Amino acid sequence: MGALDGVYAKLDRARVHAREMKQRLDAGLDPELHEFVREYDGSPSKYVYKIERLPAVDPKWSLVLGDFLTNMRAALDPELLT
Repeated sequence: MGALDGVYAKLDRARVHAREMKQRLDAGLDPELHEFVREYDGSPSKYVYKIERLPAVDPKWSLVLGDFLTNMRAALDPELLT
C-alpha cells in the first residue's frame, strides 16, 4: 500500500458524497418550484423577503453531508500518511 493510498481513498469517497449532495440539492432547489417574494413592511426602506413553495429538506441530506465532511477530515489524518 502506497503512503497516500488511504488519503486518496478518503478523498474519492468524499467526491462521491459531494456529487450525490449536488444532485439532491439541484433536484430539491429547482427554481421552478419556489419563488422569492418581497413585501413592504410599513416603515421606510424596510422590506421583508420570503421564499414561497420551498421544498422540505430531506433528512438524508444531513447524513450525506456528514459522510462527506468525515471523509474530508479523515483524509487529513496523519496516521494515513504513514
